[in-house]
Amino acid sequence: KALFSELDEAPKVKSVERLGKISSSARPVKVVFRSRDAQISILAKKPLLKGNDKFGKVFLSPDRSVEERRERKRLVDELKEKVKQSPEKHYIIRGNRVLVATRD
Repeated sequence: KALFSELDEAPKVKSVERLGKISSSARPVKVVFRSRDAQISILAKKPLLKGNDKFGKVFLSPDRSVEERRERKRLVDELKEKVKQSPEKHYIIRGNRVLVATRD
């Protein structure tokens, strides 16, 4: 709840589940929202957490199917290869493509 209030959000949560084996280190938490709009809104605001003292180490990402994970890995590998070839350029993944981003 504190994380959501930090993002000025009050989503309706369907379920919360800890993933992985019990250990002394941090474990991921899967949060399922009642609406897709809540998920999109929170993921859009995740950059606000980077400079935060309390939540700066929290990582948010959407749940992906096996096929989506494969496609994402392919895109990340393609991005890394492009960075090796042209390190002076800044690349990003948007949609299902690797693009050159302009630095402002």
